[in-house]
Amino acid sequence: MFGPSLELGWRKLSESAVYIKENLSYHVSWIIENVPKFAQWLHSNLPDTVFHVVEYIKELLLFVHQNYILPIVEYMKIMILHWWRQFVNSCEGEINWDCMKKHFVYTTHVTWGYLQNTTTAIKNWAAAVIASY
Repeated sequence: MFGPSLELGWRKLSESAVYIKENLSYHVSWIIENVPKFAQWLHSNLPDTVFHVVEYIKELLLFVHQNYILPIVEYMKIMILHWWRQFVNSCEGEINWDCMKKHFVYTTHVTWGYLQNTTTAIKNWAAAVIASY
């Protein structure tokens, strides 16, 4: 059922990869040629305090990346894999249009319920705030 769409998507992805590779190779070669000159110019024209600040920022970003971003990405990867397995199991191993429609209807229903509950909570909060004056 999804075969032609997947083949078209794969073909477009392949064409995009070739296009990006061709354009990227020119830019990479330009960068390789000009970055050493730019780094030498920066080093000769900037004071050492700027380099210290850049080093501190680099260490901070590395800390944030290692201690926050990587664990979040790993957690999201595990959650998406868990969600996918539940989805496949709920469709009894075969993903078809009827199963996807059932999930879409259920998700829409749950989302609508959350939206109604949130609207009611905001309305009650606003009424309480107004009543307190």
